Amino acid sequence: MEIEAAARAGWDISELESAQLYFDHLGACIQAAVSRQGGEPSAEQLLEEIERSVVLRGLGKAGLEALLVSKTRHMLEARRELAAERTKRDRIARRRVDLALWFLPACEREHYSQEWHAEMAAMQSREAAHFSLNLLVRAPRSGLTLHLQKIFGRLVA
Repeated sequence: MEIEAAARAGWDISELESAQLYFDHLGACIQAAVSRQGGEPSAEQLLEEIERSVVLRGLGKAGLEALLVSKTRHMLEARRELAAERTKRDRIARRRVDLALWFLPACEREHYSQEWHAEMAAMQSREAAHFSLNLLVRAPRSGLTLHLQKIFGRLVA
């Protein structure tokens, strides 16, 4: 089996062409074993479930261990990439807000900075990025309005 050959060679299974297929079938086998056992299955119970799988049939303990280690490593790498992407998106959002603040009168910047950053802190990363982009697009008009209100005072409706 390709998995066991890769494990004997010391390769990372996630680099195999069929890795995602193996990971998907392993996940399905784990879920099936959990359902059958009514809790966390043992390695032997998981191997029994793997014998029912068309793709993973014949996988031994060494192959299972290598597959689990590779799947864990693959998941951790995906989480690191996601965290790095979120960090980058958050940094861009903060920069957009900081740039938008320059359009406002100096006496108003601190107030709006606190308000906008607090608003973004309550949002998911993608929502905050969208919010900050909208702020930046609308900042010149908002700044002009605030400058004119400061010069002319509030107009009576």
